[in-house]
Amino acid sequence: MRNPFQFGDIVTGKTYCKLQLDKREIKAYIENNQKLFLYSERRLGKTSLIKEIMAKLPKSKRISVYVDLYPTDGQLTFASTMAEAITRATSRSVEQFLEKASQFFKKFHPSVSFDSAGNPTFKLEPSSTELPEQDFEEILDVPAKLAANSGKEVLIVFDEFQQIAEYGNDYVERKIRSVIQHHDDVAYIFMGSKKHLIKTMFLERSSPLYRSAKQYSLGPIALKDWAPFIKEKFSSSDKEIEQENIESIVTKTEGHPFYTQHLCYELWEICPVGTSVDTAMIEEAIEQLLAHEGTAFTTIWETCTTNQRRLLRALALEDFGVQIYSSDIAQRYRLGTASSTQRSIDALTERDLVDLQNDSYYISDRFFRLWIRKNMG
Repeated sequence: MRNPFQFGDIVTGKTYCKLQLDKREIKAYIENNQKLFLYSERRLGKTSLIKEIMAKLPKSKRISVYVDLYPTDGQLTFASTMAEAITRATSRSVEQFLEKASQFFKKFHPSVSFDSAGNPTFKLEPSSTELPEQDFEEILDVPAKLAANSGKEVLIVFDEFQQIAEYGNDYVERKIRSVIQHHDDVAYIFMGSKKHLIKTMFLERSSPLYRSAKQYSLGPIALKDWAPFIKEKFSSSDKEIEQENIESIVTKTEGHPFYTQHLCYELWEICPVGTSVDTAMIEEAIEQLLAHEGTAFTTIWETCTTNQRRLLRALALEDFGVQIYSSDIAQRYRLGTASSTQRSIDALTERDLVDLQNDSYYISDRFFRLWIRKNMG
């Protein structure tokens, strides 16, 4: 029998209430051609969620373009990546690709190659190492032209949008703001998983993109939404799980989809058909997970400074919401001065090991937190 729990992909199913609500709300923003900045922790499933929404939008009414900015490093690679994504999304043949490239992106050379099965791969390469301001603005304006020419509305999704904060200047941000504010028939979604960066880009007054898009945060899933989903998955496999054990799982994973699904996956494998999950099985599943991740977690731990390790211990051993700057916590975990603690926080946040929620810091990887508790407590 196939394991019903999946991790690494978005969860689907009618019982998954929070996901259905997210889909409806985000779809409404798209249908109204809004600009939305969507952010969350890593592994919460933003990309899979958006791609699922995009796949169900009526192609007769809207052109959807997904632009992955993770590989980009500046204005030129941003422009070529966006141009290539738009051209691919609007082409169903080699002829169409070449036609669209010629129509909208004259500063780029199109090329087509074929794999062993004869499937085409489309590429757009810049014709120069520099892209003048006017040409860059024209590329940013293509979604509006595409909407006007096709009679359809357009959706542009920028994934890993925080990458443009690494370009060294705010030129791209300034140009995006000045150009797309006039795009009435285009919906934009700016997605990011480094919350501290993407929130800075859209919520700090000094940023060119300040308040240029509505906020939407994907968060952990509540127990009331997890409980029927988990119970049904076990029951359909002739395995049972009581509410108290579901609560134990969701507490340990803090409701995060990736970690909850992963733990349930291991637990389902351990639980024999015709039996019910018990506490010992949950502990065994956690032990297996931590054993699988042990080498990676050890490497992370060894690359942290002494003060960073002390801070991680404090966050792992204390309850969520602990005041890490309090004298009691500083003394108990030998954190040193407030400025020293702040430096550790900044460094761990930059590495995506620590995040901030409701003015409280926490360890992003739930299994890393459990590993610290077990091995460094």
